[in-house]
Amino acid sequence: MSRRVYFEDELEARRTRGAGGSRGRSQSVERSNTFDAATMAGRDRYADYAESELDQLRRENQYLRIQVRDAKDDRSYVKKLEAEREELFRENIKLRQTSDYTSDNEARKDAKLRKKNAKLEAEINTLKAQLANARDKASSSRKNYDDLLRESQRTEKDLLRRMEIMRNNNALLEREISDLTRGISAATSNTTSGLEERFYRRGY
Repeated sequence: MSRRVYFEDELEARRTRGAGGSRGRSQSVERSNTFDAATMAGRDRYADYAESELDQLRRENQYLRIQVRDAKDDRSYVKKLEAEREELFRENIKLRQTSDYTSDNEARKDAKLRKKNAKLEAEINTLKAQLANARDKASSSRKNYDDLLRESQRTEKDLLRRMEIMRNNNALLEREISDLTRGISAATSNTTSGLEERFYRRGY
């Protein structure tokens, strides 16, 4: 807004020095400058929106990184569970081969081991599904982040290009106003000189 106030003050000073013929042109420049300020405000609003979206994606990305890290820890735990399951299988085989246990004892041990093994299988499958889901979310979040970043960069370049065009147009209008002001001053000076000469000839 400070640029616009300065620019309007400059226009007012030039209106005082010049004649009314440049008023329409000055108002056009003022409108052009107002459009420039509006464009700047729009760019600021878009920058705030883009920054908010980027912050949200960063937070989601951080959260997914934590999930992936936890999932990796879970994968280590899965390996531990699988090793424990293999140990249980070996223990089960040993129990079957041991003649010290009766058939009833073997049946109870076998049922107990099967139940524990089924529980371990279910836990392993759940952890594997959670790991796959975390990877999918991390990939999707990264894609959204990259898309928004590219769009933000493209829009910023377009705004900068339009602002440069406006600056060039404003500079051109400034030169036209300056030329008009000098022309009006010269015309006024010539008119005054002509009147003085006519008065002199008539003896005033």
